[in-house]
Order: sequence, then structure tokens, then C-alpha cells
Amino acid sequence: MKKIKVKYTIKNSENEITNFETIGTYDEEKREICYLEQDLEVKLNIQENKLKMIRKTDDYSIDFDFELNVVTKNKYELKSLGIYVDIEVETKRLVINENSINLKYTLINDDQQIGDFEYDLYWE
Repeated sequence: MKKIKVKYTIKNSENEITNFETIGTYDEEKREICYLEQDLEVKLNIQENKLKMIRKTDDYSIDFDFELNVVTKNKYELKSLGIYVDIEVETKRLVINENSINLKYTLINDDQQIGDFEYDLYWE
């Protein structure tokens, strides 16, 4: 595993933009990036035309599976309440390059659109 510099931008439906930069790790064999975003652990597993993202804190855990033009079923766990919420993800764009990922997706719950998001991640 090697240390990497991670930079990303997330843009939501309301055009609110979050920029973040940190140090993380990259396991080339597993094609896995891990980093800490304040108290949030993020793990990205890069697969052929797919991306798995796990975001977790002490309070919640979200597992996302992204696959271009596919709606995937995912879990959102509220740990303190012991509640699991089903969330669907519609991946509208997924571009994986040697040191970057561009992702655009929509979150859906109970057939209602929760929001659109665009995620750009770079590492070096």
C-alpha cells in the first residue's frame, strides 16, 4: 500500500460544492483507495466498469455500488437506531482513469429522487 494525496469535489442538486483534500492510501493489487474525511471513513474499490464506495462513521454506514446505466440497490444503516434504509443508485456517468474518477449519480428512495450528485476524485 502506498500513501497518496486525495482531492475531490462533490456537487449536489442545489449546486452546493464541497472540496476536500487529504492523505490516503492506495492498494494497487486490490485497486482500493482509503481516506479519512474528518470523522468519516471512505473506502473505494475500483473494478472493471464498476465502483464500490463505503462511507462510514460511528453513527451510520452507507454502501454504494456504481455501474454505468444500472440502478443498484444499496443499504444505509443508522447504527444508533438499528435501522436499515434501502437506497437505489442510478449511475449516469462513471469514468475511471489511471488517477481519477468522475461519477454522476442519482439517489432514489421509495421511488422518489433524493438528489443528483457529481463526484470528481483525483489522487497522486
